[in-house]
Amino acid sequence: MPPRLIIGLISLLTAATVMAPTARADGPAQARPDPRYEPAPTLYYGLGGGVLASPVRGFAASALGLAWPIVGPLALDVQTGMGSAPRDPSEQGDLWIRLAAGARLELPNRPLRPYVTLRVTHIHMAPLQVWSDHPFAAIAGDATYGLAHRTGLALSGGAMWSIPGAEHWQLGGDLEGEWVINGAGPSWFVALQVQIAYAFR
Repeated sequence: MPPRLIIGLISLLTAATVMAPTARADGPAQARPDPRYEPAPTLYYGLGGGVLASPVRGFAASALGLAWPIVGPLALDVQTGMGSAPRDPSEQGDLWIRLAAGARLELPNRPLRPYVTLRVTHIHMAPLQVWSDHPFAAIAGDATYGLAHRTGLALSGGAMWSIPGAEHWQLGGDLEGEWVINGAGPSWFVALQVQIAYAFR
């Protein structure tokens, strides 16, 4: 084999060996997720309403929550909110505040991200008159005047969408079903909310 050919083959192999790691390093870099859509602590506010039973009637509700990433698509989800359900004009409606905490599983790294959450909830529920006459006692959970302490489980699902050009801001929708285990009053709540959120990236 001519010396020039041998030198050429050695040079070609050397170049391939040097370039191979670079090619492997470049491959994953090109597939790296878009940082605009990676998990980040996210504060969100929701507004909407739904139906409770029984008796069956409508209600309005709002919620303020924080989703804090733990690992991968899993996040801790903490939420507070309130709701109000009117009745007949001759009857008192109900008003409640709610604390909830649980796990959130959200598909990351894309502009539209579906998610599901499972939360344990605690509710302070009382007729509107109790809140009107004793607001601080009701907020503090004082049951003296007829406030009920209630506990439940809430399962929800929805999606968040990053607004193009303003990826810190997100819009979304959430459908939740809640089963309240104890206490007098409605046992089932189904709510639909529109959400706006801000991601701290």
